[in-house]
Amino acid sequence: MAEKHSHLNGAYHRHGHGSGCGCCCLLSFLIKLIVTAVIILGLAALIFWLIFRPNIVKFKPKIECDLKVPLNGSAETTKCKIDFF
Repeated sequence: MAEKHSHLNGAYHRHGHGSGCGCCCLLSFLIKLIVTAVIILGLAALIFWLIFRPNIVKFKPKIECDLKVPLNGSAETTKCKIDFF
């Protein structure tokens, strides 16, 4: 039977580990659980802050455009300036 699997190295078979997961699997699960909980709580806090924030974000755009309509039918470019305050 060992001759059938002679092309496989020892890394393929994990002797001595059994079917149980052990300490590393439990630690990995706990880390994933903590990271997931932190991300979910962070998103919930961000949404809560965006809904119930004490001050309104003051953000107004000021748009100025030079519209030139030529009478002879030739196309000219328009220049627009956008400022935020």
